[in-house]
Amino acid sequence: MKKLFILALCIVNCALCINVMAEKQTVRLYVPEMECDNCKGKVENVLAYERGVKKLDFDVAHRIVTIVYEDKRTNVEKLQAALMKYIKYESKELKEGEHVECNHEHHHHGHDHGHDHGHKH
Repeated sequence: MKKLFILALCIVNCALCINVMAEKQTVRLYVPEMECDNCKGKVENVLAYERGVKKLDFDVAHRIVTIVYEDKRTNVEKLQAALMKYIKYESKELKEGEHVECNHEHHHHGHDHGHDHGHKH
């Protein structure tokens, strides 16, 4: 019984060590097809179930999702692959300080988007 207890204690300690070693990373992905709340919901549904994803923030007007994730459980390539596999959305990693210019070319998905990207015309 004592050996079983020690083994269980070792397993718990190892699990805690793995979590401590995992670093949280943040990535911003530009997702051109994410142009409305419906599209945002699709992206959210995919990424929320990916292993290691801890937090999602969305800027639909600029089509950017900011993802906080554990680097021991996933990486940028896996997140991008999930978007392509499940909803056929391409994405581009934005480097620190990199911005996306809105070109107002829309790829409507058969529903009204009713947005103006916050720009004044």
